[in-house]
Amino acid sequence: MLAPTAAPAQEQQFLSNVTILDAVVNMDTHSPTVHEATVTVTVTCLVDITSPGWFRGTATLTQSAGSGRLASSLARGFGNAPGNVPCQAGRALVIPIRFSRQQGTFLPGRADIHGFIEVFSDCCTSADVVTIGPATVILHPA
Repeated sequence: MLAPTAAPAQEQQFLSNVTILDAVVNMDTHSPTVHEATVTVTVTCLVDITSPGWFRGTATLTQSAGSGRLASSLARGFGNAPGNVPCQAGRALVIPIRFSRQQGTFLPGRADIHGFIEVFSDCCTSADVVTIGPATVILHPA
């Protein structure tokens, strides 16, 4: 007869899955940010996250079209500074992710996004990570 074994402890989850709210591209030719895209996401806190908790993320937005046109941008380190993310359980954080013109220019239409958001909390020794996508978004003119 085998001795019973203990089930492994599950790490606490801080955040729920990411939801994409909006995806726009700036088409104002008088703006210095013309052809830059913003994808707004939301993530819900599952537990209270108090100061000095914080979150950060990394995401890539890629758009390709016929005739070899490609636009791609990496947004690294979006989020907020340590000590600046109080979030109550059940409250949604709304996070605009801005994608500059790193390679090519974004236009209205389909684009693919993937990445992650991680949260750190003073209460615990580990971080929680939720993924962004991979998903296809439709960039609308802003």
